[in-house]
Amino acid sequence: MKHNETWRGPEQGPFGTNEGDTWWMPDSPLQRHADEQGDGLVIIHTMVKRDGVVQEAVASTYNPELIAEAKAGYERLIAEQARSN
Repeated sequence: MKHNETWRGPEQGPFGTNEGDTWWMPDSPLQRHADEQGDGLVIIHTMVKRDGVVQEAVASTYNPELIAEAKAGYERLIAEQARSN
């Protein structure tokens, strides 16, 4: 079971807009800064519900399972964006 399968909300919109969606953004300023440090830290973005509203949160991790999930989410995000263009 992937990390977000335990708490992911029902999908209602495109990937990246639903509670539990998790992805990595390799070109984000935060990730570029983390990469400059050279210690393998990965910045992940995930959609969480706060005060009844689904919104983006940013976290950092060294956890290989979370990193793999976030990188797979990035691939899904890019594929969905390409299909919608």
